[in-house]
Amino acid sequence: MDLLLKSAQSLAHFKNGQDIKGNQNRYLQNILYLSSSQHIVLLLASQHFSSELFIEICRHIENFLFVYNITRERTNSLENLFIIWAAKLRQIRDKTSLNKFIAEEIEPKKQNLATRFEDAFLKLNQSSVNKTKLQYILAKLTQYVDEEAYKNDESHMYLKNYINKNVEIEHILPQNYDQLKSNFDKLDEIEKYIKLLGNLTLIEKPINYFN
Repeated sequence: MDLLLKSAQSLAHFKNGQDIKGNQNRYLQNILYLSSSQHIVLLLASQHFSSELFIEICRHIENFLFVYNITRERTNSLENLFIIWAAKLRQIRDKTSLNKFIAEEIEPKKQNLATRFEDAFLKLNQSSVNKTKLQYILAKLTQYVDEEAYKNDESHMYLKNYINKNVEIEHILPQNYDQLKSNFDKLDEIEKYIKLLGNLTLIEKPINYFN
């Protein structure tokens, strides 16, 4: 009964982007933007992990789900895979065995999708993904740059700082491009370029936007 109650409490925390103690977990919060639930079985199987090991497995789970999401793999195919992985995670007790699991199970699956992921990612545009996923992708890119630039600044740790009502998606090459036509050498492709991921960025709304 105690184990059942503990699992129920953990499940409630996981669905809110928290670890088993109710602390914020940046990777689980990120997964919320991917609208995924299949990974819960992996988290339940890892609830005996130390805080350090749990954070590490969550990081890899988020990365793996993102790869699957971008390559448009059938998510129902994850169910059987995650059941197998969950059984192995329950046996893990230290960092060495976790690293072995990651190297032998997660990384090979990601490598198998590497070419498809690169191809799909390069083709991403504003019309090919929904707004929430687009915000997630742009936020992750921006976060990476910020963390490289500012290192241990905790303000860049959580995607909610990049995905909120004060931040909007901005086009670098503007949607209203009439004045730019004379400087563009491929007029028949200009609309395609405007929607490409590389032409999009996140920008904080000016203060007077709300006035």
